[in-house]
Amino acid sequence: MKEFIINKLRKVKFRLKDPYLINNLFQRLKKRNTRIYRFKDKYTNKTLYSPTLIQSDGGSLFLNFTNLYKNISSVIKANSIIIDVGGNIGYVSRAFSLFGKTFEIFCVEPDLRNISFASKNLCDRDNINILHMGLSSKFGRFKLDLPKYTKERKGEKKFNTGLISAVGKKDKFGIRFFKGDDLIKFLNLKNNNIGYIKIDVEGFEKYVLQGFSQTFQESNAICEVEINPRTMFLAKSNLKELLLIMKKFSYKPFIEEKVDDKYIESLKVFNVFFAKENYENKLINKVNLKKFNTSSINKYINVYQEFYKYSNK
Repeated sequence: MKEFIINKLRKVKFRLKDPYLINNLFQRLKKRNTRIYRFKDKYTNKTLYSPTLIQSDGGSLFLNFTNLYKNISSVIKANSIIIDVGGNIGYVSRAFSLFGKTFEIFCVEPDLRNISFASKNLCDRDNINILHMGLSSKFGRFKLDLPKYTKERKGEKKFNTGLISAVGKKDKFGIRFFKGDDLIKFLNLKNNNIGYIKIDVEGFEKYVLQGFSQTFQESNAICEVEINPRTMFLAKSNLKELLLIMKKFSYKPFIEEKVDDKYIESLKVFNVFFAKENYENKLINKVNLKKFNTSSINKYINVYQEFYKYSNK
């Protein structure tokens, strides 16, 4: 509780000192597609950009108020390859670039508008490559759009480009999606150099994991997967499927300390971190993760199945 209050006070203090406070307020008066919010990276003092305030807040949180990626970077070996699948506007790639200066990072993002923001936000980093494509279990072409459920969200939240999905949108003129293992080969990367794969793809998680089968078999890469119940439902997928896929490659699931029973019962979005046994102690002791135990997994699966049993949401 004490740490929570301290973090809240830090955020309030940071926002009051935000040099872009007035600029960001005036963005609300502009047409939606012309809004550009700004925030600071406190480590480099660089101005960063986003299409919505919620993404600006999210980027600021990742970079300025949490130690998650700083801690993760400390347990990944030097000169590792980081693959940011669903890179959005680039703040996770930027975090790895800042905290892992010897890493080589590939920011993979299929949405062109997100790419435009990512290029601005990452242009000062020498160890990041931006790739305009999507990843799946095999080659395909998909149209991108915001899911229908986002229309229920209030205000600008319904336009959060971090929620753009390709689920159920095959299109012969769409963005090209490739198999992850094929991308590794095309880039001439060695599987034993892959240190981390972050996956935030709004319903495509199962397909991206399947596409990296050889990589998971031959590497010790840590894999972070966002669990969003609404997009999993749209994709006709579920947490159990993801756990079974990773279990085949001897991966164990971990979660952040904040993900308790109440968190799970409310079906909030959270991340699962998959790792092989050699990383277990490091993730627990240095990154402050905990095992995603059978009891919590079963609770989540039961709540998810009950909620979506008759739901069309």
